[in-house]
Amino acid sequence: MNTHFAQSSRLLRLVGACIAIGGAVACSDDTPGIGLKPQQGITAGDSITGSGDLSELRERRAAWLAHGIDDYRFQLQISCFCGGQITRPVVIEVRGGAIATVQDLETGNPVADVSAYRTITKLFDAAIAERSGGGYVSVAYDRTLGIPVRGRVPTWADVDDQSGADASPVDAFDRARPLMSASLAAQEVALTTAEAGSQWQQWAYDRTIITASAEILPDEHPEDTADSARRVVAVTQTIADPGPSPQDGVHFTVWVTAVKTPDGWRVDSIQA
Repeated sequence: MNTHFAQSSRLLRLVGACIAIGGAVACSDDTPGIGLKPQQGITAGDSITGSGDLSELRERRAAWLAHGIDDYRFQLQISCFCGGQITRPVVIEVRGGAIATVQDLETGNPVADVSAYRTITKLFDAAIAERSGGGYVSVAYDRTLGIPVRGRVPTWADVDDQSGADASPVDAFDRARPLMSASLAAQEVALTTAEAGSQWQQWAYDRTIITASAEILPDEHPEDTADSARRVVAVTQTIADPGPSPQDGVHFTVWVTAVKTPDGWRVDSIQA
């Protein structure tokens, strides 16, 4: 009897935070080596993708601090299943290394509660803390400034990494069940048989190892309500057979809908 070796090391997580930094303004006169002048606006342009490794994050943080910029402004947009106003694009002004004001980019109105926002240094700190605990961090940097212009750091509703050898197509579904609404959980038979079951049988026969990751994208989405939120999620599956054969990567995007239940936010649907 075959034992299924297809593994999912990171199941689709209910909540992640994806940040997008649109630009920054250095307000300090002492900005050597990066070509910024007081109140000069810059737009995050050419970027490079980082590895998200702990050593890289620490090096990038140290390089940012070496610039000695304590007063600056930058645009920030957060994408997550957190609802409310937190996902609106904002302009953050930092003075003396601390957040002074947060302003809604579209309305110009000040944001009263700034506790959810971070300085660039604190964004680095959050990524380093997540990576130090074995978590996943995805990041891209501005080529000139070295600041993160895009990034994903898992947030409070993430679940622990759950991987393992599966004995049936239902095993991975059962591991993810705590993240599902009752209606999605009820679709177990439809989602784990037919084509899904056939693919699983082939993976089991080949003793394939599947590593999956998901990232919430800052794309446009329907307006959140008090009890529902919809986001575009990019999924990457790395498919590897035991042995020296090269790994295959499968990339696709899905619409994920989360709903508020008595037990908290849960995934209610995943649509291609």
